[in-house]
Amino acid sequence: MNNEESAKMDPAPIGDATGPAADKRTTLLFVEDSPSHLADILQAIDRFEPTWSYEVVGDALTAFRWLTVNVPSIIVIDVMLPAVPGVPALAEGAYLAAMIRAKREVAPTWRGHVREDSRGVPIVFLTARGAANLHEQLNEIGLPGAAIADADQDPSEWSAEACVSGVIAEKSSAVSTGVAFLKKVLRPLVPKARSVGHHA
Repeated sequence: MNNEESAKMDPAPIGDATGPAADKRTTLLFVEDSPSHLADILQAIDRFEPTWSYEVVGDALTAFRWLTVNVPSIIVIDVMLPAVPGVPALAEGAYLAAMIRAKREVAPTWRGHVREDSRGVPIVFLTARGAANLHEQLNEIGLPGAAIADADQDPSEWSAEACVSGVIAEKSSAVSTGVAFLKKVLRPLVPKARSVGHHA
């Protein structure tokens, strides 16, 4: 399956850790229930990083299941996802990240565990709620100190936080457009993924 075909599927099928994605140099997991919001970003990846692969899933549960058998290089999560059964009333994407980081119990209706080698994978949050609001929610669920991606900053100023709590990118900001997101957010995180031992 090529990147363009994967992006059109909502949600994408659960992958296999030894399948085509494993042969790629960098694998991204996008968790977004409206894939059209990712169109510019995915087009930039297809054009400028053709050796990268990605999976697009439409909800937190599908992402969780994918992570029980796969280890991505970077995870990009839309904060506003379909409601998660058994999860408190907060940003569903933030709760998914807390489960990945082992800061929250896995929802009781879910089965399995995120692979241990995914715990430190860089996480990027896409939000339309406002970075300050999300920052506060992340603090409350055990992910303090999340950085905010800024197009005017050197990525080295915030990229280390992606492997600890996460990096917040506001959808309305210049850094969240296709090529800018690739250059200012994704590319700087690839070395971070390598440093924590993932298949970047």
